[in-house]
Amino acid sequence: FVIYAMMPSWKLNNDEKPNFEITSLSGGITNKLYVVKNHLIDSNDNSIIIRIYGNGTEKIIDRNIENKVFADLSLRHIGPNFLGLFNNGRVEQFINGSKALTEIEMANSIISKRIAQSVANLHTQRIHLPYMDEILFMTLFKYCDICEQQDINNHEGRFDRITNEKIK
Repeated sequence: FVIYAMMPSWKLNNDEKPNFEITSLSGGITNKLYVVKNHLIDSNDNSIIIRIYGNGTEKIIDRNIENKVFADLSLRHIGPNFLGLFNNGRVEQFINGSKALTEIEMANSIISKRIAQSVANLHTQRIHLPYMDEILFMTLFKYCDICEQQDINNHEGRFDRITNEKIK
């Protein structure tokens, strides 16, 4: 059971029966997200997120890099704690009291300003991965290839394929 492997403190005594509440989260674009709450634990650490990667998303998202970045940010206390990986997903801390924002909430100038500040802070972080600049361009090239394969183009002629020759 993935939960017990990631959360050893949740293991049951012989006479206990599991008391989990599993709720699907909305707002995921490429993943299925579930909050698992353990009603036998009386603390702020009684809920986790199980993130199951979407089918075929590895074509556009390098999960190895994504998980390394997530773990690095977690160590810096930016975002939820990284708890572990399983075959097709990740387990992370659920921040109690958090929720997905509605469009109306995101349009609120106070909230949108805080979001912008948080995103700016996130983008100032130095990620400790070798060849980070190369990873960025390899990802951009991969997205361009996917667009070409899907025959995605801009009928106004604004989409121009980026090539190594054009960058040099």
